[in-house]
Amino acid sequence: MRQMLAPTRSEHGCRFYEMFESNVSGVFFMNELWESQADLDAHIKSNHITEAFAKMQNLVKGPPEIHLLTEVN
Repeated sequence: MRQMLAPTRSEHGCRFYEMFESNVSGVFFMNELWESQADLDAHIKSNHITEAFAKMQNLVKGPPEIHLLTEVN
């Protein structure tokens, strides 16, 4: 999963991309912010992300949970 950090951070529209490991063994969280939905869509389709998910397919219990958040002022 660390292999996704540097290439993602250099993608167009990536404001930040952080990885955290939970106190629950094997649970990880990605905290990321994108300039636009189009930039996020391009990220999800990027080679390094599709390759990483293909490699992790046998290591994870299911598909990732993705939560899109809206800032509350």
